[in-house]
Amino acid sequence: MKAVRRIGVDKLAAFFDAKEVSEILTVGRVGAYINQAPNASAVNSSNTAGAIMNLASRIPGVPAVVGIAKSAADTVKNRGVVNNALAAKLEATALPMTDEQIRLIQLLTGGGAIATGAAAGGLTRR
Repeated sequence: MKAVRRIGVDKLAAFFDAKEVSEILTVGRVGAYINQAPNASAVNSSNTAGAIMNLASRIPGVPAVVGIAKSAADTVKNRGVVNNALAAKLEATALPMTDEQIRLIQLLTGGGAIATGAAAGGLTRR
């Protein structure tokens, strides 16, 4: 969200339509709030689990079991995150372009092709 605020809605509107800017702002807000504790929730951030794991690590055989359990839990969590990301339904629509925009794109891409061809031609003549 910091990056979106730094860029500004006016600059985003130069490249995206109003709906797309709204979606970018929504994604920014989700990113800003994703690691915050829910309001009025009893979140345990006292790090007592770390102290317990430290004590448990002194018992023979426990560190290996804990490591395997943590690895399995991380795998399940990562799979869920990936599945949620892939399940998103994105709307793909072509935006109408004006004749001026089409001419500008043709000019830019045509010039690039000419420059690339000239550079390639110059390389083969050496």
